Amino acid sequence: MARIRVLQGISGAAFSWAPGELVDLPDDEAAVWVDGERAELVDDEEPGAQAAPSVVHQQPQVVGEDGQELEVLAATVEDIEPPAGAEDAGRWVRWQVTVRLPPFTPPAADDGPYDPSQHPIKDVLAYLQDAGEEEAMRVLHLEDGAETPRKGITGQRQEILERARANDRERAEKAAEASRGGGRGDGMETR
Repeated sequence: MARIRVLQGISGAAFSWAPGELVDLPDDEAAVWVDGERAELVDDEEPGAQAAPSVVHQQPQVVGEDGQELEVLAATVEDIEPPAGAEDAGRWVRWQVTVRLPPFTPPAADDGPYDPSQHPIKDVLAYLQDAGEEEAMRVLHLEDGAETPRKGITGQRQEILERARANDRERAEKAAEASRGGGRGDGMETR
């Protein structure tokens, strides 16, 4: 029997091995897997002894621009090809991390008019969810005039404007209801 340390995730019909896992196999089977890329031979003196892994990974800590820690939902490490000229520098890996982003908070009124160039696409689209037609047109105009307009925003122009018009209609209906005396509070109406 030979013991191998798995270097890449390997799975088959009846097995699944994760990187760093130690597996005991018959010598001839171990020889098939031990190629320096998929697995390496572990030279243990005692049968059943556990060798220390060459690298121990812990889930990363991800921090936002404001310094607050973000909730990590999933994190995996995958092997990647080394950059040119670094082929003999050991094993290269890359983290793939999924985090929960904090909810979007629109800028305060004293921050001036909303500038889409200062925000990622998802934040601009979130801001435009509640905008009226005039504000939506202003933001879309700024995005159209940018050095490199973002298709994720400009490509949704029609939907954004339709939603903005619906927002304006809804606000107008609420204002009309309030002016007729409804929705102003629980007190008695006086005229």
